[in-house]
Amino acid sequence: MDAFKWSRFSLSLIAILLFFGCGSEKKPKEEDTDTDYSTLVLGNWSLKSASRNGQKIGSLDNTVFQFQTDGKLMSNFNMDGVSQNNDYTIKKDVITQTGTTSMTYLISEVSDTSLTLNTRFRGYRFKLELQKWEADSDSE
Repeated sequence: MDAFKWSRFSLSLIAILLFFGCGSEKKPKEEDTDTDYSTLVLGNWSLKSASRNGQKIGSLDNTVFQFQTDGKLMSNFNMDGVSQNNDYTIKKDVITQTGTTSMTYLISEVSDTSLTLNTRFRGYRFKLELQKWEADSDSE
């Protein structure tokens, strides 16, 4: 009878250990994976829509961003609305623009055809929704 109790106790202990020890592996969430923003943002982007402090605006309709592989950013998102060539770096989901106009952009969404940037400029919060476009081969 003691052997039966011991066996039953051992089996119960093994079952409990297996139950708690064999949990499924935690899979990383999609947003936990490292996205390579530096390649996704490369290219030419034009403004699809913009908002300032949450209100849609049309005054930035001709805004463009051109992210180049050499770390240069050509953009007319500045006080004058004139294209300027600046340097940029990307760390995680933050683009830091330095040069004539220094800015910091937070990438909130990106795909191969759309890019959403959030920034602060002259005390206002801007959300810029951009779409990718191909430059004409004649203009290069």
